[in-house]
Amino acid sequence: MAAYGNDFATDLGKLNEEYVLEQLDQFSGVGAAVSGEIEYEKSTFSTDGFVVLPDQVLLVEVKSRRPALDKRLDAVSYTNLLGKDVRHAQDQLRTTYDLWRCGHPAFAHLPTDARPVRGLIVVPEPLYLANHTMFGQALRQMPFPTAVISFTELEQLVAAAVAERSARVFVDLTTELSFLSADASAALSAARARTGTHAPRNALLDASFEAMRWTAADTT
Repeated sequence: MAAYGNDFATDLGKLNEEYVLEQLDQFSGVGAAVSGEIEYEKSTFSTDGFVVLPDQVLLVEVKSRRPALDKRLDAVSYTNLLGKDVRHAQDQLRTTYDLWRCGHPAFAHLPTDARPVRGLIVVPEPLYLANHTMFGQALRQMPFPTAVISFTELEQLVAAAVAERSARVFVDLTTELSFLSADASAALSAARARTGTHAPRNALLDASFEAMRWTAADTT
């Protein structure tokens, strides 16, 4: 940031959004329609992505900020971090939801039936305890279940959903437990138990690593 300024942050944010949408696009194989942000007014945009599935709709917001070390040292600093970044993402999800449900023409491609809605706030690194009720006072009350997940958790959840040919893993993700509003580990464990697969492969990651492979012959 010191060297490149806000342009770097803006470009990184766009790349992260595109990557998340590429991951989600793998849902097309299980009957999903995936689309990106909508400019519903001049220079005013919706949340970053939409996944319309036969049994649910996912609203997706991507945030690129990583928690700095000084924000992890005590509960007050961590609460302030969540209160700033996660609440901003929640506001964007809520605004998009309200516009859609109120019939804004820009969202006419989204269903108007009663299928459940879930929110995903996707961040590069885990925001540990972000889904814990102890931090609930720093966050918004949402009209639909919302989970904060990392890129790695998204990759695993997508792989599990594709392997199962079902988005049930996202239902399990946002099923509230005693002290958690969302639990990616529990959702993944349940999906793996149903499919009998220890760690489903993520096709996008496999293709990316394959593209980077090199042999000794290539360096001669």
